[in-house]
Amino acid sequence: IYGPIHVAVMDYIAIGACLLLPLVLLFSWLLLSLRGTSNASGHGESDRRAELQLEKKFIPKDGGITFYDNAMSPCARRVRLTLRAKGIEHSVVWVDLVTRENRHPSYLAINPQGKVPALVVRNVEGIPDCCLYESNAITEWLDEQFPETVQLYPSDPWERAQVKMWQRWEMAMAEDFWPLMYANVMGFLIRVLYSREAYRKRQLREAGGSEYQLSKMMKTFDGELLSEREMRRNAVRLFRWLDVLEARLKGRAYVSCDRLTTADISVVPRTMLYPVIGLLVSKEERSRFPNVMRYLKHVTHKPPFDSRGGVSPSAWLKWIPYSLVEWIGNFRSGKNLRHVYGRDVVRSLDAAIIKNPQGNEERFAGVVPSGFDVVLYCHTAWPEAMAVHIACAELGVRAEVIDVDMMQLRHKSPSYLQVNPYGEVPAIVHQGHCVYDPKNIMEYLDSFFSSGAHPSLLPKHPTDRVFVRIWEGWISVCFNYQLVHLYKHYVVAPILKLQFSSKQGLLDALHKSTEAAECVDDYIQLYETDTMEDGEIESKLQPYKQGVHESLRYLEGRLQGSANFLVASRLTLADIFVSATLWLCPYVGISLEGARGTGSDDETKGRDVLYPNIARWQKSLLARPAFGEAYRQLGDYMKQHGIAKT
Repeated sequence: IYGPIHVAVMDYIAIGACLLLPLVLLFSWLLLSLRGTSNASGHGESDRRAELQLEKKFIPKDGGITFYDNAMSPCARRVRLTLRAKGIEHSVVWVDLVTRENRHPSYLAINPQGKVPALVVRNVEGIPDCCLYESNAITEWLDEQFPETVQLYPSDPWERAQVKMWQRWEMAMAEDFWPLMYANVMGFLIRVLYSREAYRKRQLREAGGSEYQLSKMMKTFDGELLSEREMRRNAVRLFRWLDVLEARLKGRAYVSCDRLTTADISVVPRTMLYPVIGLLVSKEERSRFPNVMRYLKHVTHKPPFDSRGGVSPSAWLKWIPYSLVEWIGNFRSGKNLRHVYGRDVVRSLDAAIIKNPQGNEERFAGVVPSGFDVVLYCHTAWPEAMAVHIACAELGVRAEVIDVDMMQLRHKSPSYLQVNPYGEVPAIVHQGHCVYDPKNIMEYLDSFFSSGAHPSLLPKHPTDRVFVRIWEGWISVCFNYQLVHLYKHYVVAPILKLQFSSKQGLLDALHKSTEAAECVDDYIQLYETDTMEDGEIESKLQPYKQGVHESLRYLEGRLQGSANFLVASRLTLADIFVSATLWLCPYVGISLEGARGTGSDDETKGRDVLYPNIARWQKSLLARPAFGEAYRQLGDYMKQHGIAKT
């Protein structure tokens, strides 16, 4: 049933559905407009019934594995594909993201981040009961917990590191993907279906009390999540990610290890969704990436992907009438927002390269000097780099540290891209191999250097190990979704103004460092940002602060009692990664100490909060020499560049 006939039938059905979309949208608009608030009186009873139904729906199966899934989530899809590849029995609970079931308290009790997927184990022989989230943590747990099944993570440390670097590729690409999806697709659709007031009321019901989530969704409606310039920038970056994949797939059938691994299961789902956000739709776009298109066609006809029958979204999504959706949404909302098309962006990719006749001032060698174990490329004020630096000290790794000045985009220079093609810090060189992704680096180092004198920072039991990785994923979400926006304004922008007296001086320096025009534009925009006293800027930053406080309240609750560590009652990579990231808080307007309430009532709402459990935990960690030294270096760097604590 998954042969050519099935594919053709599915394509025709999809095309027909897309042609009917304008009528569906118009009908939905009229229906919602006519309904108005006429049945508001009946909401109370129906809402109570819905609450009870959701509470019942999210109860995990007793005596099995329950998988909380959504078909459109690439993260959920990689767990689904892993379960299928391994043949692990499980039950499925569908989490409706459109109606925001993922923000319901019953689901937040399972996954406090309100995302899919999640996995709950109850009364399974040989496995402790547990509730897991973070898709990459789940897939690795499945590999370790079920060793008798096909292994998707190689056992060799270097091959395993390569697989995880491709997981990092997908995660980094996702940070450009999801904002464009919200701005370029979801925003246009919700402006067709809702008035602003109706949509706000719905979000107030479904945001789960999160002001950060409410702000994000209203920015999506208002077209303020990304400007048109930023949408084009994200589209350029997404094509750049495909350039990396295109080069990797030359002469290869799989991304890593010449066989199916978690690298493929991570890369394929998100890449297949490019047409959903308006990219890889036209022949012109696809012709730029022949290896990627060949690869997708190859792997999607093989297990575990072949349940789709090999149907690619690019075969039919080009029929979606984006121009009509755009016009109806703008007409109804009174806005003038435009959809970004991949075919227009791909034509400008080569023009987005800065020609640099002077060459680069700095070369990054990949040779480990005598007397050292590794070369560590890092930046003192970047939390992921600080975490790796601490792990090296705890494991007794002799590291030659090379500073990569991120404030001048040295991490995006052609020379550094030879070390790390993702243009990220940190990276290490060890035994001729370059390893990147901070979590991957720390586990890689642990596999080589942990000993009796330097105990492993990763527990032996799969369930303990998965919780280390869940915490690492948890703090990554907090940083990438919230803290990084504060970091750019409170740290990066002031340092740029301190180092450069004019915009032209900054431009000259950046042009010597990088060829990526979209990266230069971001830094120039930061340089031109008004001072932090500006009320308008502070109001834009406030939702990110609220989001950080939501995360801190969760961490505070998990550290109740006498716990000095996050997992297994001893120091692990989780403590290193989470604590190093939270050191930034006092420098970005988030105070962890000295306030007068919990922020949960009207009197203290919006004010800084005292987190005694976090303070106790941080104090115990800072007593360790590795932590204390890294914290001192951060403080010295901030003081040197005029960045004060709040």
